[in-house]
Amino acid sequence: MAIAITTFTWIFRVLYMVINILEWAIIARAILSWFPRSQGNPLVGLLNEITDPLIRPFQRIRLGGAAAMIDFSPFFALIALIIIRTIILPPVYSILARIILT
Repeated sequence: MAIAITTFTWIFRVLYMVINILEWAIIARAILSWFPRSQGNPLVGLLNEITDPLIRPFQRIRLGGAAAMIDFSPFFALIALIIIRTIILPPVYSILARIILT
C-alpha cells in the first residue's frame, strides 16, 4: 500500500513539473517571437514543436479589429495550464489517493 501511494505521489509530482516546464516553454516562445532572427534557430524550432499542440487550439480566438490583431494564444494556453495545475490536479489527486487508500 505504501509503495502504491509513493508511486502515485511521484507520478503527480512529475505531472506537476511537466506542466510547469510547459508554462515556461510557452513564455519563452512568446518572448522569442518578438525577435524575427530567432525563427531559424533549431532550438526555437524545437520549442515551437513542443508548444504548438498547446497553443494551436487557442489561435482561433482573435481579439481586436483588423488593425489590432494581437495573438493572445500563448496567454490563453498559459491560463489553461495554470487552471489544470492549480484547480483540476489537486482534487483529482485527493480523490485518487482516497481510492488507493481504501
